[in-house]
Amino acid sequence: MRIQINFQRLCSLLLLLLPALIFGQGGYLDYTQMSTKLKELAKKPNTKLESYGKSHSNKDLWVLKMGNNTNPAILIVAGVDGRHQAGTLAAASIAEKFLSVDSLSNLLSSKTVYIIPNANPDAMDAFFAKTKFEKSGNARSTDDNRNGRIADDVYNDLNGDGVITMIRVETQAGDYVKSDKDGRLMIKADAFKDQKGTHSIITEGIDDNKNGLFNEDPSNGVNIDRNFAFDHPYFKENSGEYAASENEVRSLMDFLASHTNIHTIINFGPQNSLSTAQTYDPKNALQRIIKGWQQTDVKASEALTASYNKHNVLKNPPTLPLQVGSFVQTAYYHSGKFAYSTPVWWATVSEKKDSSLTEKPASPPMTRGGGAAATDKDPYEITYLKWMDKEGLKENFVDWKEFKHPDFPNHKTEIGGIKPYALFNPPAKYVENQIGGHLAFLNDVIKKMPTHNIVDPIVEKLNDNLYRVTVSITNKGGMPSYSTISDKLRYTSRIKTEIKLASGQNRVSGRKYIIENALQPNEAKTHSWLISGKGQVTIESGCNTTGISKLSLDLK
Repeated sequence: MRIQINFQRLCSLLLLLLPALIFGQGGYLDYTQMSTKLKELAKKPNTKLESYGKSHSNKDLWVLKMGNNTNPAILIVAGVDGRHQAGTLAAASIAEKFLSVDSLSNLLSSKTVYIIPNANPDAMDAFFAKTKFEKSGNARSTDDNRNGRIADDVYNDLNGDGVITMIRVETQAGDYVKSDKDGRLMIKADAFKDQKGTHSIITEGIDDNKNGLFNEDPSNGVNIDRNFAFDHPYFKENSGEYAASENEVRSLMDFLASHTNIHTIINFGPQNSLSTAQTYDPKNALQRIIKGWQQTDVKASEALTASYNKHNVLKNPPTLPLQVGSFVQTAYYHSGKFAYSTPVWWATVSEKKDSSLTEKPASPPMTRGGGAAATDKDPYEITYLKWMDKEGLKENFVDWKEFKHPDFPNHKTEIGGIKPYALFNPPAKYVENQIGGHLAFLNDVIKKMPTHNIVDPIVEKLNDNLYRVTVSITNKGGMPSYSTISDKLRYTSRIKTEIKLASGQNRVSGRKYIIENALQPNEAKTHSWLISGKGQVTIESGCNTTGISKLSLDLK
């Protein structure tokens, strides 16, 4: 039985639909469970599940296609960075809601939604492994320290608790101190604040290859989100031997190239480019190798950011920069798609101040290898620990406990810290609580997509057998026909307006085909032809990201 829904009640109603996805480890789905779920959803009308490629370990890369494959489309992608399984869960849940809620599925009559719930399924296995560490890469065996040997210094679960956390070593040579905000967290000492380092920090393990470094070659695979072509980080850890070296990357880019109807891409990953709009930087936007958003594209970004924040999807998150070699940046700069990223969920803690409830901002999270020093804002880990305590999830932190480390016999060493994956992947119910806001946002995105109409037709009879035909083409959507940067990419489908004549008619003036750049919102262009001969003419206009409009006129 299908469900009628008002978007103002969306968040509360969706809570009734959540149990269908709450299974697996902590509510998360492993690859088999995800595949089963997608195959069930593909039984719905106007829905198709396809494999668009194979992972390094030969797993199918699934895409769920909802709606007519020729209609303008949005693409939702998750799991590109293997550390972010919350996005995979959210993508599967969104697919289910699109197919079960009438006000959403009705949008599929004119638009298409593609959902790739996990673009890096090999990394999914590590999330469900017996011993967990934050594996971002695929199943390729990699020489992470580039010494000619594979996995010669891996993580070691020294305390046998099944998770790889951190080791703090008490030493005067250290550059870390306990945070004065929360003693569980280690932050880099700030000399400008008269902080003197008391500890060194390493990931849990021993120096297997006895070179003075720790866990520098865990064979973490290739992080797909660092292997794309735009600004590829050559010779950097987890980035691959060369740009697009991985089949997962090539398959995803081939999918974009073969589905030219994709207008906008939303990526669920550990970056955030939605809460804050892109800015226009002429220096980067106008140079020969473009590294900045085009000015008119920035306006579209501002519109989507306003919508995202209107629905209060994430409360007061920081800007999490897109990393080099990322899918989202390559999708914009190389494929010409409007592309954005969101972490789906973000830990927030409200604090009382001056009788008003305010949200305290946080700086981006520190890396597991040690991280960054806190500046004027608390690091995200501080906020996360407060949220974790508030929600009664203390099991997500391993209390620091002394351990006699063989590599530091004369120093006090302790093992502990936030568990792997915890910062971005809360228990499933918290992800599900975010789905309502994301669905309302996606509803807005689809409604803002460009429309291409042929309007104001005028047929003027100049003599017994000569007619002037005039029409205007217009975009009344909230976004451009396609991105401005697309006009700089030679394979992009531009707007084409064509007049088709009946037998016995001739085109006296005006071009048969008119090719032009994207229409901005509320922009219109007028075209005119002189036609000799009575009968019917048909005008077709549009492009793959807007759909094709047709108008027939009688000349009599």
